[in-house]
Amino acid sequence: MRRIRGAVGSLRNRRGQSLVEFTLALPVAVFLILATVEMGQHFYTRITVRHAVQEAGRYASTGQTQIDPSTGVPLTRAESIKNVLAAKAVALNIDVNDIALNPSDGGAPDQVVRVSLVYTYNFGPAVSPLFFPPTMDITVSTSVKNEPVF
Repeated sequence: MRRIRGAVGSLRNRRGQSLVEFTLALPVAVFLILATVEMGQHFYTRITVRHAVQEAGRYASTGQTQIDPSTGVPLTRAESIKNVLAAKAVALNIDVNDIALNPSDGGAPDQVVRVSLVYTYNFGPAVSPLFFPPTMDITVSTSVKNEPVF
């Protein structure tokens, strides 16, 4: 009988030890998972912004313009370039007022055009208070030379 009681007592101690180890390891594991997800989302945002600016630069070099779907009136080159950038990064809800063009009209044939965007990335609440600032600016720009003839 004594052997049985001794075995049950040591089993209880092991269960308690496992519970304590689990409660100590769980927050670390959850934090690592959240940090991995947050960094993945951050890099996705950086790549998306970079790709959108690059596509807007390619569009700018062609000299094309878009037509406003609601009114049927042609947009200016600058508006068209900004719309292309916003459409390529539609998941990020980029405000077209944050997009900078130099020259501001989209440039003339054989002129160099610079398309720039500063996007503010907001880190999630689970990770940012510990290691990251709450926001981070992602600055991307590209320069292209317009085609010789529009």
